[in-house]
Amino acid sequence: MARTAGNRLLCCLDGGRHEVPEEDFYRLELAYAITVHKAQGSQFDRVIVPVFESLLLDRTLIYTAMTRGVEQVVFIGDGRAFEAAVAAAPSATVGRSPPVERRWRAESRCWINFQQRRLLDKQEN
Repeated sequence: MARTAGNRLLCCLDGGRHEVPEEDFYRLELAYAITVHKAQGSQFDRVIVPVFESLLLDRTLIYTAMTRGVEQVVFIGDGRAFEAAVAAAPSATVGRSPPVERRWRAESRCWINFQQRRLLDKQEN
């Protein structure tokens, strides 16, 4: 970020440049990022999880991310990568977590889109 003429902030996000006018400064809040693995054992009111294709992305990582949030968990990004991770067997066999599908239904604080819900419903039947 950099301040420009006219009391604006110049932000570079996802390769694009965006100006934030001074009247919108009150909407900006300090936020922190932490990896899912580093967050194990901790909980936060709200959690936002970026989802993209990765060798690390599997249902156990999604389950771990989902259980970090107390009030709300939001998954954003590649819906197909999310669906594939939930559908595939866990890549690691160390320890066993409750099935992620049951946890989705049990936790009203988690938000998923219709397509993701349909995939989870299909797996249970």
